[in-house]
Amino acid sequence: MHKILEWFEETKIKDVFPNTLIAIRLNLTIPVANCSDERAFSMLTRIKNKFRTSQTQESLKSFIILSSEHDLLPSIDFQETILFCSRKT
Repeated sequence: MHKILEWFEETKIKDVFPNTLIAIRLNLTIPVANCSDERAFSMLTRIKNKFRTSQTQESLKSFIILSSEHDLLPSIDFQETILFCSRKT
């Protein structure tokens, strides 16, 4: 794809087909692998198991966030979180 972009710029065809040049540049910026997306779907599959099929979308979203940010969980003060949530109700 990079060679096509070079050819477009060398032959001055970019003046004739400017939208094609934009499409080629966009194509070069797309990542080859979508590992983070695949990881998120894998997490969702683990979270939404047969015991949690009745979960709401909001709780599933919360579980996914907790699962994806698991390295931050040890630093959370749960007592403060419980107090915060109890004040909101």
